Amino acid sequence: MKKIFFALAAALTVFGARAAENGDVTLEMADGNAIRGYNRTSFVNNVTFVEISAEPKGERIRYDVDQIARIVFDAGAVYVRHDYCTTLMGKKAKNGLMRQEYLGKGIALYSAYVEGQEPVGGTMRYRKVALTNYYIALGDDPAVFVAQDYATGGAINQGSFNRTQLAAYFNKRYKEYADFARRIKNKEFETKHSPVEIVRAWEASYGGQAE
Repeated sequence: MKKIFFALAAALTVFGARAAENGDVTLEMADGNAIRGYNRTSFVNNVTFVEISAEPKGERIRYDVDQIARIVFDAGAVYVRHDYCTTLMGKKAKNGLMRQEYLGKGIALYSAYVEGQEPVGGTMRYRKVALTNYYIALGDDPAVFVAQDYATGGAINQGSFNRTQLAAYFNKRYKEYADFARRIKNKEFETKHSPVEIVRAWEASYGGQAE
């Protein structure tokens, strides 16, 4: 069931991040303006609008995601609109709101937080499942799904990725990074490692070319 849900999550066009993200924010709008306020939005599943207010319990003001370029929390979290793909070869890109986990030279790591349910085997009951999907983007190219945290019943499977698929992404989509693909195939990076470790490894080898 876990593998089935993994595939489903990769196919969902839902973006956001941590539901508990609160505090003062700056909305950097697509038209170049900046709007200050208190976040009133839960960044879960299909985020199509963002709401802020002048005070934590003040009147909500709503903005469509298409109006926003970036959301910057005073506490440090950053959300951006970026093209994304749910396949490693990056075809048929769409646009969505994602949490910026790491911004490096020529490469970035984004995440999307998804909540759903899965059946408990042999019963009519369901249990909550929380997924954090991770996406890598090289330069201005679409961000591509690469890894996932899977949490249910208090247990978390952190940052698992498919070694073969990720190697294929760097080797086939970007042939100039065939050596990096070989490092992935040769198990230099454990599949349980956080995706940011792979992002930083790529940056260490090729980030200087992006300057």
